[in-house]
Amino acid sequence: MSEKMKSAPATTERPCPECGEMVRPGLVRCWNCGGFMNRELEQKYLEMQAAPKKVFFSQLPEDADIHEAASAEAQEDDFVLTPRTSVPSPIKPEAPASKKGSQPTVATPTPAASIDDLPDLDSPEAAQAVKTPAASLSDGGVAHSVATGGDALLDIARSEEAEGKKKRRGRPTGPIRTATGFIIFCPYGCKVEVKDQHKGMTGKCPKCRAPFIVPTAPPDYEFAKEREKSVADSAAASAAPGGFVAWMHDVHVHTVNPTKLKLKEASLSKEFALFDFGFGPGKLLVVSLAPKKAGGMFGGAKKGGSDPREAVLTHLKEGKAPEDLPVATKQVYSADDARQIRVVWPEASRASSAFHGIPVFGKQMIAVQLPLVGDGDPQYASFTLSQFREFNKHLEEMFGVDGLAANLGIPMTDEFSTAKCHYSEAQVKSLKDPEWYLADTARPTVIAGYRCEGCGITVSEAARKKEKLGGANGKGIAKATCPKCKKKFGNKPLYTFPEAESGPSISGETPAAKA
Repeated sequence: MSEKMKSAPATTERPCPECGEMVRPGLVRCWNCGGFMNRELEQKYLEMQAAPKKVFFSQLPEDADIHEAASAEAQEDDFVLTPRTSVPSPIKPEAPASKKGSQPTVATPTPAASIDDLPDLDSPEAAQAVKTPAASLSDGGVAHSVATGGDALLDIARSEEAEGKKKRRGRPTGPIRTATGFIIFCPYGCKVEVKDQHKGMTGKCPKCRAPFIVPTAPPDYEFAKEREKSVADSAAASAAPGGFVAWMHDVHVHTVNPTKLKLKEASLSKEFALFDFGFGPGKLLVVSLAPKKAGGMFGGAKKGGSDPREAVLTHLKEGKAPEDLPVATKQVYSADDARQIRVVWPEASRASSAFHGIPVFGKQMIAVQLPLVGDGDPQYASFTLSQFREFNKHLEEMFGVDGLAANLGIPMTDEFSTAKCHYSEAQVKSLKDPEWYLADTARPTVIAGYRCEGCGITVSEAARKKEKLGGANGKGIAKATCPKCKKKFGNKPLYTFPEAESGPSISGETPAAKA
């Protein structure tokens, strides 16, 4: 190597402003990261990319037929294929020269085929040719281009479409009802059977493990369900005794004398009479089945007498007026009277409460005031949560009463919250507002887990038993040491329904549904 080359600078490369890689001079972009070496050039490139491209329209000649061009485009859009007829060349291929200097023979030009010479694809002959694509011109058949073009492709498409429609007609369009629930499809098409109590919950497909949400009101199924219900209700109303299609038995009704009311918690919880409520189109029957003091109702007080409830139904089945029921207490309310029913406990505001915010009917009980009739003392009906939901449902269906429990904090639907177990990482699903359910004996609950009163971690009941937190039966959970904050765990149980323990879970700890 010469001394001149040795004295030359080692490199003239410069670093990339983006990644710092050494790049040869003259390059527009870095070979390593693709960044521009020149900021001005990069800015111009970005401006050029951001500017919309101009659209240039060709000018049609003045003598151009626009309608003809439009019809040609429409023909292409409709996929009408026109077979072409080849025109033989006016010059025949050069034959072997018989004599030196011979010239090629020029054939007589054959006139081009006109549109009238083309075969009619709608004719029976063309249709037969389509069915026999193997026919050749030499055999007197139709050309292959005619047999496979035009209506042949259209017929194939139509047959495929008809076959698809036939398959779709045989496929169920909505959720399929089963004995215990209904069948839906996961996002990837797997068939999954879910139960009615799983509506609105999140689960995983047992086959492909894809997460999905169980629909709360499938449109097709709910529509058919409502239609069947309306037909059944009409038939039941005509056959029901006295037109009362729904009944609630043994409802607690409190007759309250305001001057003797004791404003004390649960002061009215044991002062009630049992009434039956009958719901019918346009009428509400409230009847007491308690025997009269003298002799009893319908002889019910006598040994071996008829059952009072059966006697009431027999009276109504015979077509007699409910006002003529020979019972101790009865009242028939019209639809307008039923719409006056209001919830008096719980109240949205203590200032507007008739009982000054004191639960005189008992904790987690719901009380409504019945319509006032005459000068008698006001009457109130008290319900547990499940009873009130049923009562509210009948008022909505029969009298159109809507929003009876609005803004009162009454859970009209079951709502759950989920938390991750500290030990097993499993999802613990627990009821919100569990005090309403604990006071309702009609819907038993079970313990789903516990929450630490100090740090708030959650321990599932299964994990608590496994780790023996609070002892084998959990009686010492309040004084147990929290595995996280090392303080007393406290007794803060979480509740759920027995059937919810095997319901869908996004964690996949328990099967979401049965395939």
